[in-house]
Amino acid sequence: MGNGSYARKKKFSFDWYANVIRTNGKELRKSDQGSPAWVVPFSERLQISNQITIKCVLLPDMFISYDTDAGGRNKMTAVRKEHTASSETMKLILCALLGAIAAVLMSFEISVPFMPAFIKMDLSEVPVILAGLALGLKSGMITAVLKVVLKFLFAGTTTMFIGEIVNILISFLYLVPMGLIFRNRKDRKTIIAALAGATAICSVCAVFTNYFITFPMYTKLFGMSPEGILAVFMQFNPLVHSTMGMLVLSLIPFNLIKYGIDSVLTYIAYQRMGGKLWH
Repeated sequence: MGNGSYARKKKFSFDWYANVIRTNGKELRKSDQGSPAWVVPFSERLQISNQITIKCVLLPDMFISYDTDAGGRNKMTAVRKEHTASSETMKLILCALLGAIAAVLMSFEISVPFMPAFIKMDLSEVPVILAGLALGLKSGMITAVLKVVLKFLFAGTTTMFIGEIVNILISFLYLVPMGLIFRNRKDRKTIIAALAGATAICSVCAVFTNYFITFPMYTKLFGMSPEGILAVFMQFNPLVHSTMGMLVLSLIPFNLIKYGIDSVLTYIAYQRMGGKLWH
């Protein structure tokens, strides 16, 4: 559950706790008057001993513990995790670690057959998305910024910071919708929906980001003509006849593939870790 202190919630009867587990947290939400911090159960089977296995309801800030008293009677206790300085420090450390991994992954670029050579794909978003899933939206954003800053410190910039700024912006365009979808439920279906939704939204929003920011800045600062850029893309896609057509017919498929792969790899890693980066 991570570092931090735990404060006991008001004790209810054993039957109440059993009902919380049986209803996958619905009773908890009802009795706690819909507190948003406890809205989302993520159910797992918890092995208590060789003989006893129960379904344990895990919540963003709370879990239900099972134990047996001296008289052999079953007891369950709702325990709420309090955020402490140590847990926040651990989050920052993990953000730094994931940001460093992402910065390294940015150096391993892969060319895509249907795109010009200057547009390449990498897996640097995987640590960023993983931070957003496991540590929260804010941590994901911090990781995205650290990734770009570290890459700049060690490799510099060849785009006069345009590429770096757009990279962070695109990461945010993925993380925000993912975080909004994922915020109130953390079961597997919601995780998949959050990753798929973020992939689609980010791919579409990236068209407008490139149309209004990236390409105008490149043409102005580097003296590149829009016609020249368009001609390069037309060599790879004969259906492209305009700047917007180039973005829609070339960049949307590219981003769907890129973020689709990132999302699948992130989902696999997240599931293997049980949804937690530290214990």
